[in-house]
Amino acid sequence: MRLLNELNVIYIEQNVRNNKHYIIFVAQIRFFNQEILKKMKKVIPVLVVSLLVLGTTILWISGTLLSLPAGEIVQLIVIILMVSFGMYIAITRWRSIKRGEPAEDELSRKILLKASSLAYYISLYLWVAMIYIKDRVVMDTEVLLGIGILGMGVIWVILVVWFKLRGVKDA
Repeated sequence: MRLLNELNVIYIEQNVRNNKHYIIFVAQIRFFNQEILKKMKKVIPVLVVSLLVLGTTILWISGTLLSLPAGEIVQLIVIILMVSFGMYIAITRWRSIKRGEPAEDELSRKILLKASSLAYYISLYLWVAMIYIKDRVVMDTEVLLGIGILGMGVIWVILVVWFKLRGVKDA
């Protein structure tokens, strides 16, 4: 971004002799784009991560679509639900930016923070339960890790929805 700003400044300085209105127009566009990029910091990462997860999931199922076991179908459904929740967050932030509001307000930050901390705490017990199940049932390590990671995400989504519906009490 810094290099882009320096190039724009050099470009504006070279065109000073040619047309004064054009220089002001280019400077205003550069300023406008920087303001949009500052506001989009909360939207772009969510979209990129959601699209990367969706893309890798498509690559994963592209070769074995007809022969997916039931466990992997459940994992696929959970991944699609997680990606759709990420897209929901990105769209709500985008709408807030379009209305001239901040991408995140204090309540949504507090909800995400509270849900994240509680999801981490609950996921520790999930992993203990997974280890207990692993001792009793024959299960591949990759499947165990996949279920654990997806379980952590599902717990987080459930808690975010819970706190959005019920609210967060002040500490």
